[in-house]
Amino acid sequence: MAYVRDSIKVIKEIDPNIMVEQAAGITCGQEVYDFIMAGSEAAGAASGIMNAADPIAMIDEMIAATRRAADDLKNRRADMVYRESLKLQSRDRAVSFHDVTEQVKEITAKSGMKNGICVVYSHHTTCSVITQECAFDMSMTGLETLQQDLVNVFEEWIPTCRYEGMYLHPGRKALDFAESVGEDNFGCHNTDAHLRSSIIGRNVTIVMESCAASSAAGSVYFASRSRPRCDGLFAEGRRDGLRLAWRQDEGAAPHRGHLQSQGRVDHYGDGESGVAAGAPS
Repeated sequence: MAYVRDSIKVIKEIDPNIMVEQAAGITCGQEVYDFIMAGSEAAGAASGIMNAADPIAMIDEMIAATRRAADDLKNRRADMVYRESLKLQSRDRAVSFHDVTEQVKEITAKSGMKNGICVVYSHHTTCSVITQECAFDMSMTGLETLQQDLVNVFEEWIPTCRYEGMYLHPGRKALDFAESVGEDNFGCHNTDAHLRSSIIGRNVTIVMESCAASSAAGSVYFASRSRPRCDGLFAEGRRDGLRLAWRQDEGAAPHRGHLQSQGRVDHYGDGESGVAAGAPS
């Protein structure tokens, strides 16, 4: 089904209102169903019917498959059932910004939703999602200049925690809890990331119109800072929007928190986080 989804994606990027029929090689009702569920508004049937041992029975089978696909699509748009995952790799103790604009656009296109809202968020409390324009210019650190300016400003306001006692947190109880779930002492001293996250905020909402997932001047970003790891994301679709929800990697220590976003979304903060987009309950 990859070529079906990819070709539909190209067409919808040209004009999301173009209706697409995928046809070549469909031989049975299940393939009709699969093509429609992959995003095709219609599916071919002629060769499958003409080559079938019982053409009349095959017509009935394909009609039934089309009805089933229509019902399932209706249910998908009425309930939060669409789900997809992706992963991002953060860097060690350095702020990294991840452009997830294309992933968000792809997920909204696959959800089949034309209008609604898309909330980009993280469950972790050391991350933030913001909307920002492309700076075009790069700093010597490899970040865009606006991204580096953000890092510099917060380094002045809330310096990176470099030694024990620099901030009140983490205290003894917090360190004991962290140890009980497999966190090391060094990794717990990320108070600056928690404070920055609480100030910047962890959610932005994108208004979707004809599958547009970002503004003309911006992109969707996920940024992180901490030890290197893969951050897991998954997506759930609703009739009135799309949700990209954070998923913790298997074996990782449990985390608490939440984060969300609009337009060009920069996610900024600790690396142990995720990003998401979705409609409110």
